[in-house]
Amino acid sequence: MKNIIFAVAIAFFVASCSNDEPTHEDNRPPTLRFDPEIDRYEGKPGDKLNLKIIIEGESGFTRLETQKKVNNIQEGSEIIIDTDQKSVFTPYEHDFEYELNENETGKTVNLTFTVSYKERTPSGGMVINFQHKALQIVTIEGN
Repeated sequence: MKNIIFAVAIAFFVASCSNDEPTHEDNRPPTLRFDPEIDRYEGKPGDKLNLKIIIEGESGFTRLETQKKVNNIQEGSEIIIDTDQKSVFTPYEHDFEYELNENETGKTVNLTFTVSYKERTPSGGMVINFQHKALQIVTIEGN
């Protein structure tokens, strides 16, 4: 009889420890937006573009980076935040500044911001997915 009571107690304990609540990876994926909300900026050399990168959603994210192309040629990338696979909770804001360069006059600069996040697959596994947001910058000749 003691063994049956012990087995039932263990079963209740194990059942109470299971986590049926959704994790960050189960919720709506993060989205990127800019404040101010723009997709194109035009300015003169020396002008500074300041904006907030805002990541929202119910799930966290693991990485935020930007890639820069000038006239569709890759010029570089920068990791803004990398959490080593631990989720950063949203909402998250990052102040971003870009100074227009004289050597980019007459060229098109494309900045693509990418947020990486974990997502649960139907089979219960995890995958890393991505959300992108692009910004085009045109530097015109200054006076």
